[in-house]
This record gives sequence, structure tokens and C-alpha cells, in this order.
Amino acid sequence: MNNESEKEMQKLFEEYATPRAEFVDTLKSRVLSEADTHRPHSNLITSFIMKLSPKVFQLGAVAVVATVGIAASTYQFWYKAPTTAEQDAILAKIAQANLSTKKEGTKDATATMLSADEKISALYIRNPEERTYNYKKTKTTYAIGDALNRCSMMVPYQGAVSAEEYSEYYTTKDEMFPLYTKNVSYSGSNIYDYLLIADSTQWLYKGGSYAVQLKNVERVMPLAYMSGVAEKDEAADVAAPPVDGTEQTLIALPEKTPVPTDTDPKEIIKNYFGEDAKVLGTVTENGKEYYKVQWSYMGGCTTKNEGDASTSVTSMDFDQKIVVVALADSKDFSIDQETIYLDAVKNGNMLYSRSTVEESSTVSSFDAVKSDFTFNLSNDIRTIDASAYKYDEEYRKAVLEYLPKNVSNVVYLSGKYTLQSLSSSYVTLVPEPQKYMIDRAFYSPLAYGQTQYNDAKDMFKPYLEEGKTYPQVHLSYNGTGAFSWLSISELPSQLKGIAAITEMGIEKSSLSGKGSTTITLNGESVTAELFEMTQSPVADSAPGSSEPGDSGVAVDEVERLKVAEPMYTDVFVVFTYKDVTVVIQSNLSTKTRLADAVKALPFATVSTSDAAKLDAALKVTYPDSKPEMLMR
Repeated sequence: MNNESEKEMQKLFEEYATPRAEFVDTLKSRVLSEADTHRPHSNLITSFIMKLSPKVFQLGAVAVVATVGIAASTYQFWYKAPTTAEQDAILAKIAQANLSTKKEGTKDATATMLSADEKISALYIRNPEERTYNYKKTKTTYAIGDALNRCSMMVPYQGAVSAEEYSEYYTTKDEMFPLYTKNVSYSGSNIYDYLLIADSTQWLYKGGSYAVQLKNVERVMPLAYMSGVAEKDEAADVAAPPVDGTEQTLIALPEKTPVPTDTDPKEIIKNYFGEDAKVLGTVTENGKEYYKVQWSYMGGCTTKNEGDASTSVTSMDFDQKIVVVALADSKDFSIDQETIYLDAVKNGNMLYSRSTVEESSTVSSFDAVKSDFTFNLSNDIRTIDASAYKYDEEYRKAVLEYLPKNVSNVVYLSGKYTLQSLSSSYVTLVPEPQKYMIDRAFYSPLAYGQTQYNDAKDMFKPYLEEGKTYPQVHLSYNGTGAFSWLSISELPSQLKGIAAITEMGIEKSSLSGKGSTTITLNGESVTAELFEMTQSPVADSAPGSSEPGDSGVAVDEVERLKVAEPMYTDVFVVFTYKDVTVVIQSNLSTKTRLADAVKALPFATVSTSDAAKLDAALKVTYPDSKPEMLMR
């Protein structure tokens, strides 16, 4: 067909085959209105119509409308979003299926934040009878997003790890915890961290020039179970094997794995996901169908240190919204993939994604999996016997070495009072079995190895708040006579009286003066100031029988507090002797007058220049260390 023929054909359609303009405008308006009504399902249809040229639209108007109508109806029939009841049922099943393996960025990131050497994880205790395998292997892979630098604290290992592999093997059916475990994390193809536990022996490797083998390591049982185990069932108690000849210890074993007491799906969903969980739809990946789920929680992108040298705590401000989009298997409802976003799901906001593959089986014997629990990463292995080291006594020696350089005398108690602990805010000790942790050669020569090394060194530094004075030595004694317990803190003599107490973190407003008394030290009379700190009872959280007063506390409760006995009363004794100010804290266990009780204390002093006398005066009697929750 020549150009002239084409022009004639086009003219024919334009002049004679065109519907009336009013019909076209009305039809287009209705189609767009219908598409807008059914958003977001019809966004593709709307876009398609808007991109049609006027001529094509006119020629195919009726056919397009018919096709659009059929397609839209079919789409909405097959792909409509789950109803509220359906959503609740799906979300509740996902929550129940993942209770034992719940993963949020906060847990992994906090573990990374608190310790560069050990991975901290919450143990979910199951009854061994419910375990259907004796060998399990889990592989987790990470992909780091563009928002890493905006909130690295919410990313596992702050983005340094690309994959993790975890293996566990139970030697017997009734074993509560696996006797063999291996956890390996990778940065690309390089080992980031490696920990193999085989009974009482551990192998550690971080990609450096040597590995460490720790022998005779006590395996510590958790001190408490999940809150679901409310009461100990005597019939379910099992005895732990004896450790070093000590008595057997009963360990409460749940008859069944703790399960949520809530039966309302909405409560189950709220306890696991929070307030805003929703099912976005279903997707198919690698032949498996998944529910796509989204929820959010508040996380933190910055950390801060709180407390003093002895109670320093690293904390987060949880003021940043974190959004999770997860894929849950439509059959067993386990969460296999998660993508975590900062603030909202959009380009540039992804922190990281995580995919997990888990395989479990029952093998005939340990020989079948022995290679998985055999260390073979380094020829240079340094062996350390953990049982041969006594940390408490080594730390005491470090304090004794510190004192002569900083104070000339130490005030202590003689006679029937037994010293149970000795410490100094300014003294830290790297235990011999852990000195590899501050050896740069133990870590990878790569950049992340330097970071691990720096973090490890920081673990052994005391946290000292700038401008604050801490006790140079702190002594704790068991109670006897008028005092049920007693501690002595010694600070520089520049701090006197109540100022020395408040420097130790006691609020001045909580102290009331109780006069003074005179004590004798080495034949010298010393005036000691007396103070009392009373902790009043607090209001019950349960509502009272009367209307609340101005304070918001029920009137009955206010009246009860007026006549209630104090929760406890501590006493403080403060005096200055030579180059130290001594602060004694205790409580009176009898009705003895405070001044009389203080006078009866057997105070003594020792010069720090006499090493033998200092050692004898500050000899510590450590409490019996019966391993209540240990097992090998």
C-alpha cells in the first residue's frame, strides 16, 4: 500500500468511523472513574488507558471497556485481600509457629552492641520429648541495604556479616541442651567469627594467625526459664550431672513447651507483632507459596552509657520506627525471609534482609555428623585450661598492687567481721584465659578484625564518668551484731561529709542527719557524721476502692502509705582519716542506737607500704561457690 492509500485509509477512519465526541468523553470518564474506585488493583489498567492515543482509544473503545471489565472482575475475584478475620487467623498462626525463633533487628543488634566477642541469644527451653530430631543445621544469609549508615545499630553485626551457619547435635533424647554446637559467621568468604563447643571444650577463631582451645569450661544453664513456666513441677525435675564432686542440682523441666495463654487471635498477634501487623498478600518463590506480612516496632539508632563505674549500662533510645516485611511459608507458617526498613518501605530505606534455611534430621550416631563438629581451621592452636585460673584472687592481687600507688592507708574492720569482697573502680583485670581477646594477632588482618580488636579492648576498660570521683577501694563485710551487712568505701580526703555520700550516687534529698559520734583509730579520736536514708513504700498499681485523688493514686492507697512501715532504712557513717574519707553504709538489724553501734565497730588501719600486712588485712573469704545451675 502506497503513502497515498495509507492517508486515504486514515482519513476514512478519522472522518467516518469515529464515535461521537460526547460518547468518547463519557466513556473515558466512566472507565477512569471505575479504575479509580478499585485502586490499587486497577493502577495498571488506569496507566494503560491514559497512555492510549486518542485515535487508538476511539477505535478500540468498546473492546477495551469490555476487556477491562472482565479482567478487573476476574482480578478482584481471585486476588482480593484477605478479610479481617482471615488476616487475624493467618497472623496468629505465623506468630505461634515462630515464637521460639522470633527475630528482630533489636536482638541481633543489641548483641553486637554489648559484646564483640560473644553472641548473646535468648534460649527457648523445650521439653526434650517434643524434639523430633537430634541434628539440626541452620543457614542465614544477609543482604545489606542503603540505609546501613543511618542506623547500623539495628543491623546484625552492624553489617559486617554476610552469612551465618549454626549446627547442633544432641547425644541423647533427654538432653535439654545440645552437647555439641557450632556457630560460624562470615564476611564474604572470610571467617568473621567461629565458636565450636564440644561438651566442656571450646574452639574459638576469628580469622587471625591462631585459634584458641579452652578446656574444662563450665557450661552454665539459664537462671530462669521463659515466663510461661510459672511454677516448678516437682514431678518434672531432673538432676544435673555432678560437677567437680559437688551435689546434684535439680533443674525445673517444663512438662510441655510453654505456649501463650491467650486464645484470642488478636492478643496472640499483638504479643508477637505489635499493633499494626497485616497480610499484604501471597507470593511464590522457588516453587513455594508464602504469605507476605508487614509489621513495625520502635528501634534505636544511637547508644549511650548510663550508671557509674560499677553499674554502667549501655542503652538505646527507642525512638526510630523499624518496618519488617516478611515471607511466611503458607504451609507451616515459619518465617523464612525478612526485609527490614528504616521508617518506611521505600527505596533507600532498606537496612538489611535476612533469609533462613533450616534442616533437621535424626542421624544414627555422632559419627555421621562428626566432621561438622571437628575443628580444622588453623594449625596454630593455643590451649588454655579454664579450671586452672582463679579470677577472684588474681583481681584481689591487682587491687593490692594499685593501692600503694594511690593511698597511704586503708581503714578496715578486724575481729569477727569477715571480708567477702575487695574492689576498686579504677582497677580492671584481663583474666589469663581471656588475654587472647586483647591480642591483635588473634583477629583477622582485615578492617573488621581491627574493629573486633578495638571492641574487645573496650570491654576491659572501666567506665569512669568524666569529672566524677569514685571509691579507690571498696570493702564488703558480712553482717554481725547490730549490722546485717556492711560496706566501706574510701575516697580522696577532699570529699567530706555528705558530699562524699552524694558523690557515690545517693540523692542528698533522701538523707537526713542523725548527729555525730567519736571513734578511735590508732589511738586518735575521729569525729564521724551519721546519716540515715529511708526508702518509703510505693503506691500499689492495683486501683483502690475510692476515687483517685490529685496525685492519681486512690485515696485509700494514700491513707495506707501514711501509716505504712518504711521498706528499709540504710545508715551512713562518714569520717576523714589522713588522706582518705571513709563512707560506711549498712543498716541496723536491732534497735541499738546508731551512735553506739558505730562506736562498737572494730576499726583498724593498715599502711599500704607494708605489703605483707596489707595482704593479711585484706584477705578475702570468698562465699562457697556451689554451681547451682551448671552442667557439663
